Amino acid sequence: MRTQASKAASEGKLKQARSTLKHALADLRSKEKKPTQVAADLLGDLGGIYRRLDQQAEAVAAFEEASEVLLVLHGPKDPRYSLALDKLGDMHVEAQNFDLALTVYKNILDAMRVHLGTSHPGYEPILAKAASAALQAGKPRSAAKKFKELLGFQDRRGPPPAGQEGQSVAGVAQVRIQYARSLAAIGALEEALRQANQAQEAYAAESSLTGSFEHAASFNGLAGVLEKLNRDEEAVSAMAKALEIAQGLNEPEWTEGARRNLAGLKAHVARKADRRQSESQARKQTPQKQPLDAHEGKAEL
Repeated sequence: MRTQASKAASEGKLKQARSTLKHALADLRSKEKKPTQVAADLLGDLGGIYRRLDQQAEAVAAFEEASEVLLVLHGPKDPRYSLALDKLGDMHVEAQNFDLALTVYKNILDAMRVHLGTSHPGYEPILAKAASAALQAGKPRSAAKKFKELLGFQDRRGPPPAGQEGQSVAGVAQVRIQYARSLAAIGALEEALRQANQAQEAYAAESSLTGSFEHAASFNGLAGVLEKLNRDEEAVSAMAKALEIAQGLNEPEWTEGARRNLAGLKAHVARKADRRQSESQARKQTPQKQPLDAHEGKAEL
């Protein structure tokens, strides 16, 4: 049945594949009440088909049940269980259930720390997913902690192998940008600025990345931190640089997006300036209390 479903899916017949897997699973359950590896495999396949059909709730349910079956069969140390949880977390991200995704990724990380150690090659990719999910879930403090740990791994690795410099620089710079966003959200603005600057400088220093879309995005991140620090002119200048890079990429959609970002920032800065001016004028118009005369209010003896 799995082979038939796989063949149908490879031919783009996703609904047929879904029907085949559902029938196979129902048939198995009618004969076998206990959890089995076959059931876990069918559920995993079915989750993948639901995912391709954009049936997110059904995909989440299938991946979740597959992970539960594998936990019963093999226990928390088994890599098949971790892999099933990873798929479940990814599906939660696709469905924008970021809190649930974060919980799943944290469970994987906790199990890996206990049973495999943080040096396991699968630990770092899950940590990156957890950091991103935390940021998207509106938990910047948790995200910042994870991005910091992630940078620690990348710093300890040292120089990348020959020929992989650009890819390595891009990966580290992207983490710094997201780390900067997390730090800015919790008010650690000076460190956020340092991280954003390092990311932008890394893109500028690597010839294969200078002038790339990622380079433009790094100026966006830098502008956001500068604006929070009320260094508005520098923020506008950084956003203008992002637009300049986008224009050089000959991608109309990116250019238009960068133009909107710059216009939005300028409007925001103008509103801030107007608000500051209004507050200043209001303070000037507010009557100041006169200090009491030394003898005022004293009772006559």
